[in-house]
Amino acid sequence: MARGTKILGIAGLLAVLSACQGPSAALPALSLDAKMTADNFCAQGVSPAIAVSRVPAGAARYRVRFQNVGVLFGAAQDFEIAAAPQGLAEGALERYRGVCPGERQRFEIRIEVLALDAQGRALAYGTTSQSVTSTTSMLRAREAQ
Repeated sequence: MARGTKILGIAGLLAVLSACQGPSAALPALSLDAKMTADNFCAQGVSPAIAVSRVPAGAARYRVRFQNVGVLFGAAQDFEIAAAPQGLAEGALERYRGVCPGERQRFEIRIEVLALDAQGRALAYGTTSQSVTSTTSMLRAREAQ
């Protein structure tokens, strides 16, 4: 590969990575707390509970994003749901698909929430992440219930 092509490739990758950052730092910060369990992985289809605090007045909807940032090409899952001051209950997001990594793989899930007003304008933004190492027992936990 020619040196110029490598430089262009690196510059393109950096542009893509910078576009992946969350909304402007000028937005007020939401505080998020989420704990993913065995129910939130693979085909279980149960979205995790997400506690949200410091929600600004006028928040009508949440735009929620889950992304496995531990892989190069992790497709994000995006949702939009009515805002609730306390956040989202477990299972609140329809069509949620949990990530399904191979046995003993370590990965990191980033969860982002953007609070929107009734006109769709951004009011506040928050993010949290969780590192998880998958195990067969973790993925079979729901079957035992």
